[in-house]
Amino acid sequence: MNDRDDERLDELERLLREDREPPPERIAMLRAQAEEHRHGRPASRKRASEGIGRRRLLFGAGAASLGAIAGLGVFALTDEDPVAGPPTEAVAVETPNGSVRAQAQLVNHTWGVEYQLRADGLTPGRKYRVFYETTSGDRLSAGSFLGTEGPVICKMTASVLRDEVASIEVLAGTDELVMRTRLT
Repeated sequence: MNDRDDERLDELERLLREDREPPPERIAMLRAQAEEHRHGRPASRKRASEGIGRRRLLFGAGAASLGAIAGLGVFALTDEDPVAGPPTEAVAVETPNGSVRAQAQLVNHTWGVEYQLRADGLTPGRKYRVFYETTSGDRLSAGSFLGTEGPVICKMTASVLRDEVASIEVLAGTDELVMRTRLT
């Protein structure tokens, strides 16, 4: 008799003392192990392992079900309509160069502001950089994009809250202002 056998017997006794009915496959496995212990001979490997495979399958199915339920719960708690998308705020876009036409809107996320931009008239292949300027004067990069023949549609995000954004600028080259959205 070893410590592991003692633990299994203790577990069987604990299960039998509880008011609930233990899983049948667990009882069969523990009985086979107890029989092995009493008679000093190995129980059929098949009988001892049957419960383990089935238990793993049941555990996996249970874990997957809990994951799906948790995902649905989080999805149901969000304010955003999955079809319509998150609420947006239309904002004006100034374009000093008359050949560029642009429209933009903001999404006020809990983790930062998303600038959804649609622009026509940009130079194909030219690099454009987007910066958020905060009310405290900080300048945050929100990434870059390339101009194309047709309209550019992009979403640029920075880790700053909506109330802290003074303006959003799109620059070409090192400092050529192409578009600006003033928010204050």
